[in-house]
Formats: sequence, C-alpha cells, structure tokens
Amino acid sequence: NSFCTLLEAGHRLSPLAAADHPLVPVPMEQQQRVQVSVRIRPVIAGGSAMHQQEQYEHIAATRTGDNGVSLQEHKLDEACRSSAFQFDYVFDSDSTQLEVYEDAVVDLIDAALQGGSNATILAYGQTGSGKTHSMLGDVRPNPLDDQLLTPQSGIFLRVLSDLLAFRERRADKTHVVIGLSCVEIYNEKIRDLFGGSSADDPPPPLKAVMVDEHVLLPGLIVKEVMTLNSVFNELQLAIQRRQSRATGANKESSRSHCLFTVDVLQR
Repeated sequence: NSFCTLLEAGHRLSPLAAADHPLVPVPMEQQQRVQVSVRIRPVIAGGSAMHQQEQYEHIAATRTGDNGVSLQEHKLDEACRSSAFQFDYVFDSDSTQLEVYEDAVVDLIDAALQGGSNATILAYGQTGSGKTHSMLGDVRPNPLDDQLLTPQSGIFLRVLSDLLAFRERRADKTHVVIGLSCVEIYNEKIRDLFGGSSADDPPPPLKAVMVDEHVLLPGLIVKEVMTLNSVFNELQLAIQRRQSRATGANKESSRSHCLFTVDVLQR
C-alpha cells in the first residue's frame, strides 16, 4: 500500500448543502490549523512489480479506528516493526471519491463561499500513491450516459461542480463570477498551462513577483468558468501540456507540480 496525503488549510464551517442556512463555527483551534487526511491506496493494475508483490507478502498499512493508521515494516530475517499514527481523517483503500470529498473538502468550500476565507488543498505523496487520482480522478465525461461527473471524478471537478451549483442557486440574489487559472512548476520554472492557442504551443513562462508578502504572477491567464463542460475542455488542455513520463511505479507520472487556483467573486 502507499499513501496520498491531503493537507487542507482554511476555516471549518457548515456543509455546503446548507449554504443558505446560518453558519455554525467550530472551535478556533480547528479553524486555524492545517487538517491532515490520509488515503490508503489499494494495489492497482499496471503498478510496478514491487507494488504487486506487496499484495501477497503483507498489508503495509491498515486503518485503525476512525482516524488511525498502523504501518508495518517487513524485512527479510527481521521481526515485523509496527508504528501507529493519528490524523484528522483516514480513508481506507475502499473509500470512494465522493466520501473523500464530502468528509475532507466540502467544509472548506463552504467557508470560502460564506466567510470569504482562503482555502488550500494539497496532495502529497510518493510517485504512484494516488495524488492525481484523488485530485483529478476521471477527467473524461461519459458520452453514453451524458454524465460530466462520474463516481471516479476527483476533488477538483467536484469543487467546480458545487461552485457552479451555488452560483445557480444564488442567481436571483447575488452576482457570482468564478475564475480559474492553472500553472505548472517544473525545474524551478513557472509556466501558464492555459497560455497559448493550442495544446501544441509550449506553455508561456511566468515570473513570480512579491508584493507585500503576496506572490503575484503578472500575465497569468484567468478564465471565467461558465459550465462544467468548459472546465473539462480547459482541464484536458492543461493535462496535455504537463511534463510527464513513465516511472517504475506509474506508467504516466507527472514530473511537475500543478496548481489550480479558483477565484470566486460575489457582489
């Protein structure tokens, strides 16, 4: 097994489903600290021989209780060593994409919409641990079922879907504008994955500028999100432009950091 760790920073408030209801804040210590979620990845088809072998030798990580993880280290001719850890959320290998989103992410989106808080979701883990699956998942709509979101859709698409639903619900009360940008950080260089006119054009470079402790990217393209279908189109363009190559643990591993920024303006 391997891990995908989600680090979440932001205020924790009421569920997005109750966006029109009064907010019920949680204790201050929970609002101001980073929330850590761990997702245990199952053995998958196409993984490395080492990962496949683990399935038959031992289970390296197991969930214990609601928020615990037990790690077992096996070495030849040595006794098994076990370690236990506690996190804010622990998702077992059979957890669904929807469960991860509703348990660990929805509150952050609600806080951004209702209280104007900034929220950050970071996926961290070794190659092949499931970062891209958790964050993006299935990014191809099902033309047969006419479904844009599927059970395999990741956090990113679910966030945009909920933001669009929020805008529609508030259309008669508030003007809501949703902006989306996407940059790649590769070999200490920043590139705009929405720049250029086609997927064949190299992403234009960006230079970060510090202004009053804020990082600005002059020239960054921010696209207004109108429909979920348009998000799929932009996402496909960004994926095609990212630096990737095969590794021993992942047949198509991203070799860069990808940062999506969603801006929500209400007036």
